[in-house]
Amino acid sequence: MQRSTLDLMHRGRCAVVGNSGVLLNTTFGKDIDDHEIVIRLNAAPTHGYVEHVGMKTTARVMNNAIVKVPVLTLALGPSLRG
Repeated sequence: MQRSTLDLMHRGRCAVVGNSGVLLNTTFGKDIDDHEIVIRLNAAPTHGYVEHVGMKTTARVMNNAIVKVPVLTLALGPSLRG
């Protein structure tokens, strides 16, 4: 049975992943993906950087300056894959 997101928020582990280039000096990808919930900030790409930042995304929080770009463009871009 699949756990609901609300249930995970109360009992699961959550990783909040920023978009700093310093993450490229790490290999946290698997550790990040092992969390039940992964919240990513802004439109930082995961494609091509899985070793560093993982690929799992439960939710993405966007800065209002980024949201000014058409949502369709962001939804189709590689930054939101994973």
